[in-house]
Amino acid sequence: MPKIFISIIKYDYGIAERGYSFEYNNLYLPLCDVYGKEQIFLFDFYSEYKNFGKSEMNKKLKHLITEQKPDITLFALFKNEFDSQIINSLKMITKTIVYFFDDPWRKNFANNWRQYFSFFSTPDYTMYKKYLSDGIENAIFSPFGFNKNIYKKIEMEKIYNVSFIGGYSPLRDWIIMKLKKKGINVNVFGRGWNNEKSWLTEEEMVKVINQTKINLNLSNAVSYHLPFLIWSMQTTRAVKELLLLRKTIEQVKGRHYEITGCGGFQLSYNIPGLEIAFDIDKEIAVYNSLKNLPQRIKYFLDNENERERIALNGYNRATRDHSAQNYMQQLINKELEESKQIITAQEDIELLSLAEQELSSLTDKQKQVEKEARLIAQEETQRAAEKEKQAKETQKQVEKKAKLAAQEEAKRKVQEAREVEKAAKSLKEIEKTSAQLRAGKIETKEAIQRLLDISEKLP
Repeated sequence: MPKIFISIIKYDYGIAERGYSFEYNNLYLPLCDVYGKEQIFLFDFYSEYKNFGKSEMNKKLKHLITEQKPDITLFALFKNEFDSQIINSLKMITKTIVYFFDDPWRKNFANNWRQYFSFFSTPDYTMYKKYLSDGIENAIFSPFGFNKNIYKKIEMEKIYNVSFIGGYSPLRDWIIMKLKKKGINVNVFGRGWNNEKSWLTEEEMVKVINQTKINLNLSNAVSYHLPFLIWSMQTTRAVKELLLLRKTIEQVKGRHYEITGCGGFQLSYNIPGLEIAFDIDKEIAVYNSLKNLPQRIKYFLDNENERERIALNGYNRATRDHSAQNYMQQLINKELEESKQIITAQEDIELLSLAEQELSSLTDKQKQVEKEARLIAQEETQRAAEKEKQAKETQKQVEKKAKLAAQEEAKRKVQEAREVEKAAKSLKEIEKTSAQLRAGKIETKEAIQRLLDISEKLP
């Protein structure tokens, strides 16, 4: 049983009043479930950092790891609280791995820190394939998953037609406003909404998911959809949030697994990579554009049997493949396996060196043995080539799926471009009307009517 040291933020953003962090619930606790709490040592680096400073925290970290000599040390970074030289030196004591959450859009941060660890993980399959294609061999694909002891299916009355659980963003606010205009009221929960009164504990979140007919999973990346940008310019908060928003790329996140892990029906924005985790329209439902979202919601509200079938399929898939316990065990096993292969390769090099020294004094009989060894090596090479061929076939299948997903994404972008062009034409008409009004060529009443007509054309 491996001895594991885990260095994470224990509380949500380091604030005890907000409850345990995502890392604590979905990394530390699942490790305890799999390997036993006595095998896992928790180091709350952020509390040490706040209380004693960066230098003292890093010194204590190295002292504890040097003293305990764990088989594996797992890190989940926040900003730049760690000393890179100390982190790099730990590789001489233990096998280190950094668990990245957002490397698709925090690329500079991830590329800077991964060099100091034995291994690093990414939850994004596209990023994983890119690392491999760039010749980076110490990357491990490890999706978020969900803690099966927290997120559970509960038989409860469905009291919400449509719900959304997640932090505030201008784009999400705009989407919910647009849905309301279409007669769809969304029950919203999470940080940043309603003066924080909508925030939920994990237990409350599980209840809401189980009490909801349609659980929305909305995008929160940067959007250049023109009607949204025009709307967002009307409020100081939206402008501020947009300026601070750094997330530019969508990715499969923990909520995708948490909703299905609770047996909830999920309607998600169609994110690249989601088709690898779930069978689209069989285990999870998606929408490809904001234009067809209201239609999708109304369809699934009207088709209860199909909705419940997809929810059940998603739940079965999640509990079978996507628990955090399962993914953490796979992560640790992969690191142990990779470490073992490195040690074996080093031993093979040493043995080869000794063999080369003995070859100079071989007798005819020894040369025959060498010949037989070469034949065995050729057979091993042939077997390895066959395995490589099988791996390439598997890769082709994955790339084919990725290509199809990319084609769908391209279609969606073309549609968005058309909508932007249409909106741009409308803006020109607005400018023309304003100029005519100022010049006195048309009356105010006519100008207002024109603006109303133009607004109706906006998507």
